[in-house]
Amino acid sequence: MDEIIKTIDALVAQCDALENMEQEAVEELLGSLQECFIDLLGAEPKKAKKEAHKRWKGKLKALNDAVSKAEAREEQLYDARHPLLKHYCQLMEQPHSDREWVKLKKEIDQWLSQASPETAEEFDMLGYKDMLEEYCRGLDMEEEPEGPASLEQYSPIPYFMKYLPLIYKVDELWENFQLYIQSAFPDKEENFFAFQRSDEAMAIWAKAIADMGGGIPPSIFASAVFLILRYRELGHDLDRELAELA
Repeated sequence: MDEIIKTIDALVAQCDALENMEQEAVEELLGSLQECFIDLLGAEPKKAKKEAHKRWKGKLKALNDAVSKAEAREEQLYDARHPLLKHYCQLMEQPHSDREWVKLKKEIDQWLSQASPETAEEFDMLGYKDMLEEYCRGLDMEEEPEGPASLEQYSPIPYFMKYLPLIYKVDELWENFQLYIQSAFPDKEENFFAFQRSDEAMAIWAKAIADMGGGIPPSIFASAVFLILRYRELGHDLDRELAELA
């Protein structure tokens, strides 16, 4: 068991650098942690050997914690790589009326047209593209949603601009938003406005959008909307918290 524990200690130590790891490195580390978890389970000492069993139990907990951290980082990177994918997959699993399916298909088609080819391929591989086509087969796709606000439903930009102050205020939202920003602009200098957490930088977003997006990839806006929606799903009242910032 000593060799297993030595390996575990080395892997657990690597978890201190998880925040700086990219997808491939995290997946490799997670695979090694999971293999060690299985090996450690098979090396459980007899309970009569109290000290050895206590040590084994402590290492099992440390390993389990490390696996959880690596899985959380993997999920974070996956969400950053495929913004809004989880949100739409969840919507696909919910029941909808015919009218709602038509609206959802239009919304998803718009999202996929702005998403990366990799994200579109992932949505297809998960089987949701075929599922959506099947649900909407024979439905009147020309039916338009009611109400003048429907246009906002198909563009993430109005939603992005409305809740941008929350992204700048809430640490969790800001830090995750920076993952998307830094991935989209790897060659920008530190003084690039999107890296700055200031009122002046936030104001530049409105100017950039007015200038036809200012060359900002559409996926950035979709990514931010995904973060906001996930924040709401955690129980936050977006409008109330936004009003409190005023």
